[in-house]
Amino acid sequence: MASKKTARTILGLGFACFLWLTLFCPDRYSGGLHEITTSVSLPSLGFLQASFPKRSQKHADYYASRAAHDFYAAHSYTVFRPRSPTNERKVYDLIIVNSKLNFLEIRLNTLYNYVNYFITIKSPKTFQGNKKPLAPHKGDVMIVADVDEIPRPKTLLVLRSCNYPRRLTLASKFYYYSFQFLHDGPDWPHPQATYYQGWRTLSPTNLRNGDGGFRLTRSGEKGVLGNAVWHCSSCFPTLAQFLNKIASFSHGWMNRDEYRDKDRIAAAVRGGTDLWERDTETFTRIDKNTDVPPMVLREPERFGYMTSRDGPSAGFTDYP
Repeated sequence: MASKKTARTILGLGFACFLWLTLFCPDRYSGGLHEITTSVSLPSLGFLQASFPKRSQKHADYYASRAAHDFYAAHSYTVFRPRSPTNERKVYDLIIVNSKLNFLEIRLNTLYNYVNYFITIKSPKTFQGNKKPLAPHKGDVMIVADVDEIPRPKTLLVLRSCNYPRRLTLASKFYYYSFQFLHDGPDWPHPQATYYQGWRTLSPTNLRNGDGGFRLTRSGEKGVLGNAVWHCSSCFPTLAQFLNKIASFSHGWMNRDEYRDKDRIAAAVRGGTDLWERDTETFTRIDKNTDVPPMVLREPERFGYMTSRDGPSAGFTDYP
């Protein structure tokens, strides 16, 4: 009697698994041998470069497109269906790196427009089981910066070639909205650079905030390298990104409806005036500024908003 009950239980579980695989995972995979074909062109992945919120819709349109259907059908696979129309499927490329840096460069260049995140992986041991040196060497340069704080190449040569203070501020001119508007006032006091000292190395937070380490010697460890970085705050290509930044401010008053008005934002950005009308925040207009990162000048069709906010759109791609 028990054996029959056990058999029924196993049969029931097997049937349930069959239903689950059939009803809920019809497109999970397709077995067998498949091969990349060159007879069908690669569909455009323009949605990867699109900005939100348009990006989510373009991503959904891509899955529903005939080009995507034909491409996957040619490879004997079915089209992946995200759980929701706006749920973007991302690609993480995990790369094992040893010493073939030339192939790493080729790989990054080849897959740049198709991968969301590149993650490099390095084993702590060689194939023979020998330990690898995983840490930087003592004296190696370390920079802690926001993404919009771009060191000048000459700055990196100075750091590579010279002895410098343990807490070095890479000061910069402070541009706002674009490299067309220079903030009146002192230089921007970031990012920071230090050098590797093993366990004595300053943490990124301590380096950025100017604390940590031994209090009595802290002031003697500091130095400033002027005009070392390009920095532009709130240099956004879309008004949606500007609004998102406002929403993230810790000061609630800066996120009032009156400051989220799109016309008001565009007028402030176009004219180089402070959105919140603060007396301390004024800017000097610099037209045709060429002291910018080289790529900004090389690709004006992509980065024109970084050098000019003139015109009805104020350089935003989603306004008016």
